[in-house]
Amino acid sequence: AAQGNLAAATASGIAGKLFVYRSYQVGEERKQSAWTVWDFGTDAMMDMKVIDDTLFICTRHIHAANGKTYARIESMDLSESPAGLVGPTNGKWNPALDHRQGPIAGSHSDGTTTWTLSVPDLTANCAVKTDGTVVAVTPNTNGTAVTASGNLSSGTYYIGRKVEAEITLSTVYARDQQGKPSLDGRTKLKKLVLNHENAGEYEIEVSNSNADCPTRTISFTPSDTTSVESLGEQTAWTHGKNTETTVKLKSTNPKPVTWVAMETHGEIDKLMEGKP
Repeated sequence: AAQGNLAAATASGIAGKLFVYRSYQVGEERKQSAWTVWDFGTDAMMDMKVIDDTLFICTRHIHAANGKTYARIESMDLSESPAGLVGPTNGKWNPALDHRQGPIAGSHSDGTTTWTLSVPDLTANCAVKTDGTVVAVTPNTNGTAVTASGNLSSGTYYIGRKVEAEITLSTVYARDQQGKPSLDGRTKLKKLVLNHENAGEYEIEVSNSNADCPTRTISFTPSDTTSVESLGEQTAWTHGKNTETTVKLKSTNPKPVTWVAMETHGEIDKLMEGKP
Protein backbone atom coordinates (compact mmCIF):
# COMPACT_ATOMS: atom_id res chain seq x y z
CA ALA A 1 0.00 0.00 0.00
CA ALA A 2 1.28 3.46 -0.88
CA GLN A 3 0.46 6.48 1.23
CA GLY A 4 0.91 10.17 0.53
CA ASN A 5 0.11 13.51 2.12
CA LEU A 6 0.19 17.06 0.81
CA ALA A 7 0.72 20.09 3.02
CA ALA A 8 1.07 23.72 1.94
CA ALA A 9 3.47 25.82 4.00
CA THR A 10 1.90 29.07 5.18
CA ALA A 11 4.80 30.43 7.21
CA SER A 12 6.41 33.63 5.99
CA GLY A 13 8.86 33.05 3.15
CA ILE A 14 7.71 29.54 2.20
CA ALA A 15 4.11 30.15 1.12
CA GLY A 16 5.10 29.01 -2.38
CA LYS A 17 6.37 25.59 -1.26
CA LEU A 18 4.34 22.40 -1.16
CA PHE A 19 5.70 19.60 1.05
CA VAL A 20 4.86 16.04 0.01
CA TYR A 21 5.45 12.95 2.15
CA ARG A 22 5.17 9.49 0.63
CA SER A 23 5.68 6.05 2.06
CA TYR A 24 5.48 2.46 0.84
CA GLN A 25 4.35 -0.20 3.26
CA VAL A 26 4.09 -3.99 3.11
CA GLY A 27 1.97 -5.31 5.95
CA GLU A 28 3.17 -3.59 9.13
CA GLU A 29 6.63 -2.81 7.75
CA ARG A 30 7.43 0.51 6.09
CA LYS A 31 9.75 -0.24 3.18
CA GLN A 32 10.35 3.27 1.87
CA SER A 33 9.58 6.86 2.77
CA ALA A 34 10.57 10.21 1.29
CA TRP A 35 9.94 13.93 1.54
CA THR A 36 9.51 16.07 -1.56
CA VAL A 37 9.36 19.85 -1.86
CA TRP A 38 7.58 21.46 -4.81
CA ASP A 39 8.81 25.05 -5.01
CA PHE A 40 6.52 27.48 -6.87
CA GLY A 41 8.76 30.47 -6.22
CA THR A 42 6.83 33.69 -5.64
CA ASP A 43 3.45 32.03 -6.23
CA ALA A 44 1.74 31.97 -2.82
CA MET A 45 -0.66 29.04 -2.53
CA MET A 46 -4.11 30.06 -1.33
CA ASP A 47 -6.04 26.80 -1.63
CA MET A 48 -5.84 23.35 -3.19
CA LYS A 49 -8.15 20.47 -4.02
CA VAL A 50 -7.55 16.93 -5.28
CA ILE A 51 -10.22 15.63 -7.68
CA ASP A 52 -9.59 12.05 -8.79
CA ASP A 53 -5.91 12.06 -9.87
CA THR A 54 -5.60 15.81 -10.48
CA LEU A 55 -4.36 18.40 -7.99
CA PHE A 56 -5.80 21.90 -8.48
CA ILE A 57 -3.90 24.77 -6.85
CA CYS A 58 -5.11 28.35 -6.50
CA THR A 59 -2.10 30.66 -6.29
CA ARG A 60 -1.66 34.40 -5.74
CA HIS A 61 0.92 36.16 -7.86
CA ILE A 62 1.88 39.79 -7.32
CA HIS A 63 3.13 41.36 -10.53
CA ALA A 64 6.52 42.98 -9.89
CA ALA A 65 6.11 45.65 -12.59
CA ASN A 66 2.64 47.03 -11.86
CA GLY A 67 1.95 45.77 -8.33
CA LYS A 68 -1.31 44.12 -9.35
CA THR A 69 -2.36 40.81 -7.79
CA TYR A 70 -3.42 37.92 -9.99
CA ALA A 71 -5.11 34.67 -8.99
CA ARG A 72 -4.21 31.55 -10.94
CA ILE A 73 -5.61 28.05 -10.94
CA GLU A 74 -3.12 25.43 -12.01
CA SER A 75 -3.51 21.66 -12.29
CA MET A 76 -1.09 18.78 -11.77
CA ASP A 77 -1.49 15.11 -12.67
CA LEU A 78 -0.84 12.92 -9.61
CA SER A 79 -1.49 9.57 -11.29
CA GLU A 80 2.22 8.85 -11.97
CA SER A 81 1.09 7.33 -15.21
CA PRO A 82 2.52 7.96 -18.70
CA ALA A 83 -1.03 8.48 -19.99
CA GLY A 84 -0.78 12.25 -19.56
CA LEU A 85 2.57 12.67 -21.31
CA VAL A 86 1.21 13.28 -24.80
CA GLY A 87 0.72 16.98 -25.50
CA PRO A 88 -2.85 18.31 -25.56
CA THR A 89 -2.44 19.29 -29.21
CA ASN A 90 -0.80 16.01 -30.22
CA GLY A 91 2.67 17.37 -29.68
CA LYS A 92 5.63 15.03 -29.28
CA TRP A 93 5.44 15.38 -25.49
CA ASN A 94 3.54 17.28 -22.82
CA PRO A 95 5.52 20.40 -21.78
CA ALA A 96 6.34 20.57 -18.07
CA LEU A 97 5.65 24.29 -17.58
CA ASP A 98 4.24 26.34 -14.73
CA HIS A 99 1.79 29.08 -15.78
CA ARG A 100 1.45 27.31 -19.11
CA GLN A 101 -0.30 29.32 -21.82
CA GLY A 102 -1.01 28.31 -25.39
CA PRO A 103 -0.87 27.20 -28.00
CA ILE A 104 0.15 30.70 -29.15
CA ALA A 105 1.40 31.76 -32.58
CA GLY A 106 4.40 34.09 -32.55
CA SER A 107 5.11 37.04 -34.84
CA HIS A 108 8.52 37.79 -36.36
CA SER A 109 10.13 41.24 -36.53
CA ASP A 110 13.65 42.70 -36.39
CA GLY A 111 15.34 39.37 -35.72
CA THR A 112 13.07 38.37 -32.84
CA THR A 113 9.92 36.33 -32.33
CA THR A 114 7.26 37.71 -30.00
CA TRP A 115 4.34 35.97 -28.31
CA THR A 116 1.55 37.97 -26.66
CA LEU A 117 0.38 36.45 -23.36
CA SER A 118 -3.26 36.25 -22.30
CA VAL A 119 -2.23 36.61 -18.63
CA PRO A 120 0.80 38.82 -17.77
CA ASP A 121 3.74 36.75 -16.51
CA LEU A 122 7.23 37.92 -15.58
CA THR A 123 8.38 34.39 -14.68
CA ALA A 124 8.01 32.85 -18.17
CA ASN A 125 11.38 31.64 -19.48
CA CYS A 126 10.59 28.95 -22.03
CA ALA A 127 8.65 28.35 -25.25
CA VAL A 128 7.93 24.82 -26.51
CA LYS A 129 6.75 24.25 -30.06
CA THR A 130 4.35 21.40 -30.71
CA ASP A 131 7.07 19.67 -32.78
CA GLY A 132 9.27 19.49 -29.66
CA THR A 133 11.52 22.49 -30.32
CA VAL A 134 12.52 24.32 -27.11
CA VAL A 135 13.67 27.96 -27.00
CA ALA A 136 14.48 30.34 -24.16
CA VAL A 137 12.31 33.46 -23.91
CA THR A 138 12.51 36.77 -22.04
CA PRO A 139 9.42 38.66 -20.76
CA ASN A 140 9.00 42.36 -21.50
CA THR A 141 8.96 44.86 -18.63
CA ASN A 142 5.28 44.33 -17.80
CA GLY A 143 5.08 40.62 -18.60
CA THR A 144 2.44 41.00 -21.31
CA ALA A 145 4.67 39.38 -23.96
CA VAL A 146 7.81 37.27 -24.30
CA THR A 147 10.47 37.32 -26.99
CA ALA A 148 13.16 34.99 -28.35
CA SER A 149 16.15 35.73 -30.56
CA GLY A 150 15.71 34.92 -34.24
CA ASN A 151 12.78 34.67 -36.62
CA LEU A 152 11.69 31.20 -35.57
CA SER A 153 9.81 28.88 -37.89
CA SER A 154 6.07 29.36 -37.98
CA GLY A 155 3.91 27.25 -35.72
CA THR A 156 2.30 27.28 -32.30
CA TYR A 157 4.09 27.22 -28.97
CA TYR A 158 3.36 26.74 -25.28
CA ILE A 159 4.78 29.48 -23.07
CA GLY A 160 5.59 29.23 -19.36
CA ARG A 161 8.19 28.70 -16.66
CA LYS A 162 10.07 25.44 -17.09
CA VAL A 163 9.72 22.91 -14.29
CA GLU A 164 12.99 21.82 -12.69
CA ALA A 165 13.37 18.65 -10.63
CA GLU A 166 16.06 17.37 -8.27
CA ILE A 167 15.90 14.10 -6.35
CA THR A 168 18.48 12.99 -3.79
CA LEU A 169 18.60 9.20 -3.51
CA SER A 170 18.70 7.63 -0.06
CA THR A 171 21.83 5.89 1.27
CA VAL A 172 22.24 2.37 -0.10
CA TYR A 173 22.90 -0.52 2.31
CA ALA A 174 23.67 -4.14 1.51
CA ARG A 175 20.89 -6.42 2.77
CA ASP A 176 20.83 -10.00 4.01
CA GLN A 177 18.49 -12.77 2.88
CA GLN A 178 15.77 -11.45 5.19
CA GLY A 179 16.04 -7.99 3.65
CA LYS A 180 17.64 -6.45 6.74
CA PRO A 181 20.31 -3.77 6.13
CA SER A 182 23.82 -4.89 6.97
CA LEU A 183 25.58 -2.32 9.16
CA ASP A 184 28.68 -4.39 9.85
CA GLY A 185 31.63 -3.81 7.59
CA ARG A 186 32.05 -1.37 4.74
CA THR A 187 29.77 -1.11 1.71
CA LYS A 188 31.45 0.17 -1.47
CA LEU A 189 29.29 1.36 -4.35
CA LYS A 190 30.51 0.74 -7.89
CA LYS A 191 27.79 1.79 -10.30
CA LEU A 192 24.16 2.80 -10.61
CA VAL A 193 21.86 1.65 -13.42
CA LEU A 194 18.83 3.91 -13.79
CA ASN A 195 15.79 2.92 -15.86
CA HIS A 196 13.57 5.63 -17.32
CA GLU A 197 10.57 6.06 -19.57
CA ASN A 198 9.20 9.01 -21.55
CA ALA A 199 12.43 10.81 -20.72
CA GLY A 200 14.00 13.96 -22.08
CA GLU A 201 17.43 15.23 -21.09
CA TYR A 202 18.47 14.69 -17.46
CA GLU A 203 21.60 14.38 -15.33
CA ILE A 204 22.95 12.03 -12.66
CA GLU A 205 25.24 13.86 -10.24
CA VAL A 206 27.60 11.81 -8.05
CA SER A 207 29.38 13.65 -5.23
CA ASN A 208 31.46 12.54 -2.26
CA SER A 209 32.01 14.05 1.18
CA ASN A 210 35.72 13.34 0.73
CA ALA A 211 37.23 16.61 -0.55
CA ASP A 212 39.71 14.70 -2.73
CA CYS A 213 36.89 13.16 -4.80
CA PRO A 214 35.54 15.44 -7.56
CA THR A 215 31.83 15.66 -8.34
CA ARG A 216 30.91 13.80 -11.52
CA THR A 217 27.93 14.50 -13.77
CA ILE A 218 26.56 11.93 -16.24
CA SER A 219 24.14 13.33 -18.82
CA PHE A 220 21.39 11.52 -20.71
CA THR A 221 20.14 12.84 -24.07
CA PRO A 222 17.57 11.07 -26.28
CA SER A 223 18.69 10.24 -29.81
CA ASP A 224 16.10 12.69 -31.16
CA THR A 225 16.69 15.91 -29.22
CA THR A 226 13.18 17.21 -30.01
CA SER A 227 11.56 14.04 -28.63
CA VAL A 228 11.69 11.80 -25.55
CA GLU A 229 12.89 8.20 -25.17
CA SER A 230 10.01 5.84 -24.41
CA LEU A 231 12.14 3.25 -22.54
CA GLY A 232 15.83 3.15 -21.72
CA GLU A 233 18.55 3.20 -19.09
CA GLN A 234 21.58 5.21 -18.08
CA THR A 235 24.63 3.95 -16.17
CA ALA A 236 26.60 6.08 -13.71
CA TRP A 237 29.86 4.96 -12.11
CA THR A 238 29.82 5.83 -8.42
CA HIS A 239 32.97 4.34 -6.81
CA GLY A 240 32.72 5.32 -3.17
CA LYS A 241 31.57 4.30 0.29
CA ASN A 242 27.81 4.25 0.68
CA THR A 243 27.90 6.65 3.64
CA GLU A 244 30.07 9.17 1.78
CA THR A 245 28.45 9.09 -1.66
CA THR A 246 25.47 11.23 -2.65
CA VAL A 247 23.58 10.65 -5.90
CA LYS A 248 21.16 13.24 -7.31
CA LEU A 249 18.86 13.02 -10.33
CA LYS A 250 18.30 16.36 -12.05
CA SER A 251 16.00 17.58 -14.81
CA THR A 252 16.38 21.27 -15.73
CA ASN A 253 14.31 21.46 -18.91
CA PRO A 254 10.58 21.36 -19.76
CA LYS A 255 10.67 17.78 -21.03
CA PRO A 256 9.01 15.07 -18.93
CA VAL A 257 10.99 12.26 -17.32
CA THR A 258 9.89 9.25 -15.27
CA TRP A 259 12.56 7.36 -13.32
CA VAL A 260 11.01 3.94 -12.83
CA ALA A 261 13.73 1.70 -11.35
CA MET A 262 17.24 1.79 -9.92
CA GLU A 263 19.81 -0.98 -9.62
CA THR A 264 22.91 -0.46 -7.48
CA HIS A 265 26.08 -2.54 -7.86
CA GLY A 266 28.75 -2.80 -5.17
CA GLU A 267 30.43 -5.00 -2.61
CA ILE A 268 30.70 -5.25 1.16
CA ASP A 269 33.80 -5.90 3.25
CA LYS A 270 32.66 -7.78 6.35
CA LEU A 271 34.52 -7.32 9.62
CA MET A 272 35.52 -10.61 11.17
CA GLU A 273 34.38 -11.03 14.74
CA GLY A 274 37.22 -10.44 17.21
CA LYS A 275 39.51 -8.96 14.54
CA PRO A 276 40.29 -5.26 14.05
